[in-house]
Amino acid sequence: MLKYVLLYLSACGIVQAVELGVINVNAQKESQEETKTFLQDVFEEPDYLENAEYINAMPSQKRITTQEAMFIPGVQGDPIKAVQSLSGVTSVGDSSGELFIYGSKPEESLTTINHLPIGYLFHMGGLHSVIAPDAIEQIDAYMAGFDVTYGNAMGGVINITPKYPGKDFSGYGHMGIYDSSAGVNVPLNDSVSFFLGARRSYFDLVLGAVGKATGTLDEDTNTSYTEFPNYYDLTFITKYQPNSNDLYSIELISAGDSLNISSQANEVKDPEATGQIKAKYGFTTLGVRHQGFYNDYESNTLAYHKRDTQRAELFAGYYLDIDNYESGIYHQSSLSLDSHKLIAGVELQNFQTPLDMNISTPPNPENPDYDFTTEEKFLIKDKLNINALSAFAEDIYSLTQNTKMRYGVRYSYTNYNDFGGYIDPRFSLLYALDTQNNISFSTGIYSQVPEGFKIIKDLGNPHAGYERAYHYVVHYDTNVFENISWSIDGFAKRYISLLIEDDANRYENAGEGYAYGVDTNLKYRDERYYAFLAYTYLQSKRELNTLSDNRYRFYGEIPHTLQLIGGVKFWQNWALSTRVNYHSGAPYTKVIGTYDDAGRIRPIYEDPFNSRLPDYFSLNVKIAQEIKYADNTSLEWSFEIMNLTNHENISEIKYDDNYNQTGTYKQLPLLPWFDVTYRF
Repeated sequence: MLKYVLLYLSACGIVQAVELGVINVNAQKESQEETKTFLQDVFEEPDYLENAEYINAMPSQKRITTQEAMFIPGVQGDPIKAVQSLSGVTSVGDSSGELFIYGSKPEESLTTINHLPIGYLFHMGGLHSVIAPDAIEQIDAYMAGFDVTYGNAMGGVINITPKYPGKDFSGYGHMGIYDSSAGVNVPLNDSVSFFLGARRSYFDLVLGAVGKATGTLDEDTNTSYTEFPNYYDLTFITKYQPNSNDLYSIELISAGDSLNISSQANEVKDPEATGQIKAKYGFTTLGVRHQGFYNDYESNTLAYHKRDTQRAELFAGYYLDIDNYESGIYHQSSLSLDSHKLIAGVELQNFQTPLDMNISTPPNPENPDYDFTTEEKFLIKDKLNINALSAFAEDIYSLTQNTKMRYGVRYSYTNYNDFGGYIDPRFSLLYALDTQNNISFSTGIYSQVPEGFKIIKDLGNPHAGYERAYHYVVHYDTNVFENISWSIDGFAKRYISLLIEDDANRYENAGEGYAYGVDTNLKYRDERYYAFLAYTYLQSKRELNTLSDNRYRFYGEIPHTLQLIGGVKFWQNWALSTRVNYHSGAPYTKVIGTYDDAGRIRPIYEDPFNSRLPDYFSLNVKIAQEIKYADNTSLEWSFEIMNLTNHENISEIKYDDNYNQTGTYKQLPLLPWFDVTYRF
């Protein structure tokens, strides 16, 4: 439901204006006592934290520490944005926060903080993430073929490992172009400590201070603001570690976004889609966790509550007033017995969602001919109360010294509508050819509840069922040469029971599709130099409507992606880094004619996503320094230039009221960026 506002902004041509404007306790203890500089984890092999179900060299696994992430040009002081630089992940557009993983839609993938759910990952569609950078230890991405501990996702998984507070009093203050942030780590005694971090954008505050609390966002679309788009987030983590076997924590993430804009961009094209859009949306997630490490037994127990809210006034008399309350208990146990590691767990969830809305079906990226004026509107006042149960079990079996097999099953049941339950089996096999070469394979079934608006009464089909995907992934990696590692993954996803548009029931589980490709990575690092070269090839098609069994190009299909990240360390505490990113242009549906509809000119389109925008290219360069002072404080600063060549990357075709092409919308031009962080 939180996608509503951004979908309407995009459909109304306003989005361009808005865009501008489980852990080893001992390893965690070591990471806090010996804090690395932002350079060490890049030019030295990082000490990644492991979880019970992770197996090195299994297919399609990516991981990155906060220090590695901050080295990459373009992250703008936000390690979560480095996910967009992982091979196999596409984020179409400079400021898009939507992540397409191996040809899957953003909503088909899952983001968690070690199984703690969050409302959304990025502010304003992509400017910054909602988690304080100093609260992140590392990020693990499972692109396909992931194990049974993750559910309700048929695309991929982004799992964030939180960084728990240390034993030393410390803090930081950060200032960037969009926002400022600060955080403090406070030890209360030898066993208890907490971290508190906060961030706030400040463009709206600056504009108000100079007498421009209202103004124009975009003259071309006649878009103005009475509240400039703004955001905040808060991260609070408390750790209680009474001994080396137990870790207790309280983890809170809260975020909010707000805007008040008005646009007349569609006065002729889509008359009802003009006027004011006033929106406030956000979430608060609170979790209480216990992790136990007792010789051959590990556990991760989490109780949580999440509240999502969305308040929006749209155009003339339309509105959304949505709350979603999710409460849950998650438990996972791991027991090592000889050559077996047995993992089992359960998750209980309750969702309560009061709905109050007067709105149409929201825009769909797969339907370019969306028209708010003629779309049927619905007045919905309802309250959903849904219970769900998931249970999973798997065995990591070391058949021989060189061979590991992971096999398991996930069961889930919900009392909502006609969904009932499902059973998803999953299997992985790893064979180490020798100490420097590995091959592996993963497959499984992945089931997911469709997007909320597609399955509620009136807006969608309340009798719909699960969507599913079959994953097949093969992997090979080698580190034969000193300081060099290379890997290649071949992947295929087959989609069935996709909920696609249907004239009789709005949506039906009748769609099929596929995605397949190759993802290869070459990495070099030594004490001074770092280089990462990656190439991804992707093909993907899906059915879109029950009227036709034709499969059309997936709107997130980027056939070729090539990127190079490189850097050099010099003068001990300086680093220069660069990122070159090239990819094929995004698919779009071209207007090939018009017709008259009761006095309004309406477009005629070619086959969906049959055309492509021009190829994308950007060159980002960054220089950074860490200055350490005698009192153990430090100053970190970085200066970077994004899109150094000022390449004109096209994001959308611009049409006039008669659908004549008049130009294009462009992504970020050459943009300098400076940020500074003081640490104590």
